[in-house]
Amino acid sequence: MFKTETIVQYIYDKAFVTNEMGPGIASAILLFILILVVTMINLRMGRKSEQNF
Repeated sequence: MFKTETIVQYIYDKAFVTNEMGPGIASAILLFILILVVTMINLRMGRKSEQNF
């Protein structure tokens, strides 16, 4: 993985260019979990700030 390569480019290259589905799918699942966690934190913080008004 190059320093300027994004995680999405890495997933695409692993899954489709080099035909290594295992690392590609594992990376995609980790990215999904990361986005899910950040979204849940964002939603909880938004609810707390609405209650303070």
